[in-house]
Parts: sequence; structure tokens; C-alpha cells
Amino acid sequence: MAKEKFDRSKPHVNIGTIGHIDHGKTTLTANAVRSFDSIDNAPEERERGITIATAHVEYTTANRHYAHVDCPGHADYIKNMITGAAQMDGAILVIEDVFSILGRGTVVTGRVDRGIVKVVTGVEMFRKLLDEGVAGDNIGVLLRGLVLAKPKSITPHTKFKGEVYVLTKDEGGRHTPFFNGYRPQFYLRTTDVTGVATLPDGVEMVMPGDNVTMEVELITPVALEKGLRFAIREGGRTVGSGAITDIVE
Repeated sequence: MAKEKFDRSKPHVNIGTIGHIDHGKTTLTANAVRSFDSIDNAPEERERGITIATAHVEYTTANRHYAHVDCPGHADYIKNMITGAAQMDGAILVIEDVFSILGRGTVVTGRVDRGIVKVVTGVEMFRKLLDEGVAGDNIGVLLRGLVLAKPKSITPHTKFKGEVYVLTKDEGGRHTPFFNGYRPQFYLRTTDVTGVATLPDGVEMVMPGDNVTMEVELITPVALEKGLRFAIREGGRTVGSGAITDIVE
């Protein structure tokens, strides 16, 4: 059956639902598209009543076309949530009417960050054929890898400097400081990799709530560039966030 042609007559916006587990993210998404079948469609998701993988749906208003990402809220699937949130221009934070959080504060798919992706063998958005994918589109292309880019426009690196904010205990972060040689997980775009943190001269430790400029050496090369934002996680929780200020090697 021939694919439907994608209509680009309206501005395209990427949004999504984020929030705590069971606060109604998937319910809101299903109501927006008047369908549940395209969201939690895996047997395990229906059996357990939770969202595991991010789901992409589309809808239009009088003025815009929306790509909507429904993200999981369960702590066990936080990596899927981070991957989904990286594709959004804006988010809908869903909070239940009675706030009751207890105990706590092969095809590549992804968003075109900048530039234009021309058709290779096929570029699709919501199973509709595109002549090209432009910045902001969530597309699928027949390829494998972490980053799809023009040759030599972006290269893999292992060492960078970054400005980092360390979450406090009340924000769900660490209870104690960390020192030179700290080895958390760094979440960059849709990948996560272990890195070793080196503190500036004269800084012996970093306390929760501090801002610090530190050098990070990743154990495997990752496509990096200045300004790229990242999250820092350890032990199943987010402990900090930051942005790359300089590429070292």
C-alpha cells in the first residue's frame, strides 16, 4: 500500500507529557488523540498498566501540527523518559488533582536537531513519507548509530569541560559530597556512558547544591559539541545536570 504524503502546510511542534507514575500522562495523551491503541500497545504495558517505552502520536489544531511524546514515569524506565524528553520543544507536566507523591520530592528514530535530512532510501514521520526532514521533526531513517550528521561536521570525543549543578538532597540528589575521581553515568542525547570527573585545582570536594566547572573523561567516545546539555545519574537517580563548555580531546 502506498504511503500517505506528509502535509507540511502547518508549523510543526514537538511536545510531550512528563510527570510522576500514575498521574495521568498516558490518559491525557490518549484523550488528545482519542485513541489508546497507539500508545501502550505492548502486552507487558497493558498487563502491568504502566508505560515502558516512549510512544509518539500526532494531532493537528487549526494552526499547528503536533508530534506528541508520551514518556514513562516509572523509575525503572527513566532512560526511556530521558530519551523522549530530549526530543521535545516543550512539555506538559501532568500532576494529579490530589498531589500524592510518596517518599520522594534497523531504524534510527529521533529529532532533527538542526539542518535538513534528505531522503536516503526513505524518511518518514508518523508513517507518512517526507521529501526531507527539517530541524524539529521527529523522523525515522534507515541507519544505525547515535548521531546522524553531515560527514566531519561532528566528531566523537572522550574528554570535555562542563558547567555542572549538583542537585541537593531535597531535590532528589546526593546526601553527601563527591571528590576527584567521581564516576557517575553521563546521559548525553539518547546515550549514557560512564565518565570520570576531575575537579578544578584548589577544589577538594563538591557539595550538593554547588555549581562547579569540572573536566570529564568518558570511557567510550561520544559525539560531543559545545553547548550540549547532559544529565548526571548514579544509583538510579539524577544527581546533577550541566552543559559542555569546551571539548578537550
